[in-house]
Amino acid sequence: LAVARRASHVGEAGQSSATRSLEGIGQIRDSVRSILSRSTQLRDQTRQVGEVVETVKDLATRSHVLSLNASIEAQRAGESGKGFAVVAAEMRALADQSGRAAAHIGKIVEDILAAIEATLRVTDASNRGMEGSMTQIRASGESLREIGSIVQETSAAALQIAAAVTEQGHGIGQIAVAMRDPSWYELVAPW
Repeated sequence: LAVARRASHVGEAGQSSATRSLEGIGQIRDSVRSILSRSTQLRDQTRQVGEVVETVKDLATRSHVLSLNASIEAQRAGESGKGFAVVAAEMRALADQSGRAAAHIGKIVEDILAAIEATLRVTDASNRGMEGSMTQIRASGESLREIGSIVQETSAAALQIAAAVTEQGHGIGQIAVAMRDPSWYELVAPW
């Protein structure tokens, strides 16, 4: 009976532990889902930054072409176009600088996108793993519930057996007392 009671307590403790583990993993799963959502949002915003960078690159290229056209026109104008030639050269330098900066920013955006994509893959895999763990913990909790039920049935059966043994012990005791009584022999003797 003591072993059955101890097993019942251990089963209940295991079931309680499984329930707490399930709740803890559920909270972690919710956090991971939030990370997935925010990472997806960050990826989308980073792509938008990439689009802006492409626009800046395009503007730098167009500005460069315009500065070349302005230089050609300044050459055609001769002496009166010299001031305009200086402005065109500065425009070209700014266009080149803007193009290099936009390319550098574009590379950084690509690296950020790659890191975000990697984070999304790992986080998604972790989320699927947690779902599997939650399924296993639920199954473990159910098994512990079943074991607890079996232990309770076993304890009830052990109590019934103990009660029957006690009754038999009393009956045997009564038989022993009766057998010590000489009048008992008289009752049995004719048989």
